Amino acid sequence: GDSDSLICFGETLGCSSILTNINLGDTAEELFLMTARTKDIAKCGSAKLTEDYKTVFGILKSGFDLSDEHFDSWYTDTCHMVRHGVSKMALATYDEAPAACGIMLYGYANNCYLSHIAVRKDMQKKGYGEAVVRGIANISADEYENAVVLCRDEICGFYRKIGFEKIQIYYEIRR
Repeated sequence: GDSDSLICFGETLGCSSILTNINLGDTAEELFLMTARTKDIAKCGSAKLTEDYKTVFGILKSGFDLSDEHFDSWYTDTCHMVRHGVSKMALATYDEAPAACGIMLYGYANNCYLSHIAVRKDMQKKGYGEAVVRGIANISADEYENAVVLCRDEICGFYRKIGFEKIQIYYEIRR
């Protein structure tokens, strides 16, 4: 079917997943594109820019399906984007201990795209995820009008609480 053709095409390009706005059935995971005006959500953001890759990756491991074997490829990609000003990493702390992180992946057409928002497991449900999202919005507000995130349905409530709205559905097919 169509999803098999897309997966084959993605493999040819070396992609680990394909994102489309076409529903290709049970093989695709539904994701929601959400957006908020950066100046509206930039209130009280306490995250600061960082280039502490090991700390950020440590937090990401607690929130995503990552292990130490993923560090080198993640570091190579992320460091390159941060070094060339495409991406920015932010870190929220509690008593100087790292609590949450996020990445402003890139900006395009007045939108900054957020990615890898994660909170250490022992610090979840305490406002640090919101602090890092608001901090990135605060850092980005002068340059970008909107913050955009792509997330699963079970995470939409978190972003809605901050001020994001669902604007479109996408479907991800992983190979």
